[in-house]
Amino acid sequence: MATTTLVEQSPYVGWTRREKAQQAIGLARVITAAPPEHSLSWLLTYWVIDYAARSEREWVRICVPDMRLASRWCTGLGWEHVRSHHPAEDQPVHLLQRAAERMPRSSLAALVEDRMPLPHSHTAALISPR
Repeated sequence: MATTTLVEQSPYVGWTRREKAQQAIGLARVITAAPPEHSLSWLLTYWVIDYAARSEREWVRICVPDMRLASRWCTGLGWEHVRSHHPAEDQPVHLLQRAAERMPRSSLAALVEDRMPLPHSHTAALISPR
């Protein structure tokens, strides 16, 4: 099982004004017991980029606090490392994004129940094999 919280914009600090102006959905948190290269993590990624495309967004974005985890998201799940951001008092965060992309609905519908549209802010998505 995996869960994530979606927000209406690029999450947190470090994104430029131009990036914040782009149509994006942010992942505020992702919780799964599976490593990023596990099929459940792939399913979560495919669902969220498809959801973003169906919501007419350009990007899905997330801030990851650990570089090892960010690297695993990039190499294992196809996310792009945009930059690392170093807030003055905090630990660095790593800004990742992935382009919104429509996935074959028949493939996702067989695995994930999706009741689109979801409410506007702080939408929780629970991903679990049917």
